[in-house]
Amino acid sequence: GYQILDPFRSLNVVVMQNFRWDNAIYNLQPRFIKDNLLDFDYDEENNFDGNNEFREFDLKSIRYQTMNVERIQYNNEKKINDVFLVFDDNRSYKKYYTRPDLNGNFLIKRNEGENSHVEADYVNVHFTLANVMPFADGNLYLFGKFTDWKFKEEFKMNYDSISSSYKNEVLLKQGYYNYVYCLLKDGSKNVGDISAVEGTHMLTENDYSILVYHRLPNQIYDRLIGFHTANTNVK
Repeated sequence: GYQILDPFRSLNVVVMQNFRWDNAIYNLQPRFIKDNLLDFDYDEENNFDGNNEFREFDLKSIRYQTMNVERIQYNNEKKINDVFLVFDDNRSYKKYYTRPDLNGNFLIKRNEGENSHVEADYVNVHFTLANVMPFADGNLYLFGKFTDWKFKEEFKMNYDSISSSYKNEVLLKQGYYNYVYCLLKDGSKNVGDISAVEGTHMLTENDYSILVYHRLPNQIYDRLIGFHTANTNVK
């Protein structure tokens, strides 16, 4: 097997939630060693907020209204379909209920075609988070795998004081998408807060990935020697 001479000094473990890097937990080291078992059973250091199940919408067809689509309208000026999603609301004060999701992932798919990656059309998707007050301590972003789990300017929500809503429109390829609204607070060092709009619940289903790095003596880089992803609903 793989030999590790000094695991307390040479091992570095990273834990990720739903493949997000912004809130990943770094530099976990074993608490103690028993035989060939390394114990990482911390009380607080490796805990994450549960957050909430992801929101979703279905764009696999633009010939009819699909899940969470309010209306589809062709834009003659831009020569593209505008897709207006059903208005979203603040879930931070609502009770939790379970529903299947992709944990923030997305799928490129066009129902009326054979090769979706080639034949799927781009559409202009309109997002609205309705009936909310503006956040004074940060900016609100669309967040998910389709944003590369990053806080990009094109996915930043803009507040409309007339309608008391956050709005944005994003060019996306046809498919099925998961997303949440994530608050990037001022001075947060690029770590997002999903619970501000979505709430957080201990029963939320999530994926957790463990990356194990090892640094050999006299080396200046870490080598990835282990990777595993587990789901909270799979025992």
